Amino acid sequence: MTCVGACPPKAISKRQDGIVLIDQKVCNGCGDCIKACPYGVIAINPTQNYFLGEKMPYEKEVGANRIQMPKKASKCTLCVHRVEQGKEPICVSGCPSKAKTFGDLDDPASPIRKKLIQSVQLLPSKGTYPKISYIVPRNILKQAEKRVVENPTMTK
Repeated sequence: MTCVGACPPKAISKRQDGIVLIDQKVCNGCGDCIKACPYGVIAINPTQNYFLGEKMPYEKEVGANRIQMPKKASKCTLCVHRVEQGKEPICVSGCPSKAKTFGDLDDPASPIRKKLIQSVQLLPSKGTYPKISYIVPRNILKQAEKRVVENPTMTK
C-alpha cells in the first residue's frame, strides 16, 4: 500500500503529473502515511507553524499544500506552486552544480528526456511509479536501495 491509500482521511493525493501532495487542512496526523511511504519522506511536523498564513512574494494565494501545521504530515511538494507557474522547483533552479534536472517527461525536446535514458527509479518494486529518477553508477544502485529499505529516513 502507498501513502495515498494508507491515509484514512484521504489527505494525500497524487496529481496527474506525479507530484504527491498532502492537504494539511484534511490531515489528522495519524501517521499511517509515514509507515506506508517506502521512501521515508513523510514526517510529522512536531511544533512549528512553517509559513502558516504567510504569503511569499511570488505567491498569489497560499495553497493547502503550503501550510505546514504542527502535528500534521508533510513532505516536499516539489514547489508545486512554482511548477504550476511553469517554473522549476527552487532546489533545481538554485542548485549551483546543476546536479538536478526538472521538466516534462512527455516532451521529447525537454532536457530531462535526454537524461532519462541514463537514470533509474529508486525501489521500482514498490509499484509507486515514481516520476523522480536518479543517475547513479549501476554498481551502487542495489546498495542505495538496501539502505533506503533499512532506514527510509536517510532520503531526507
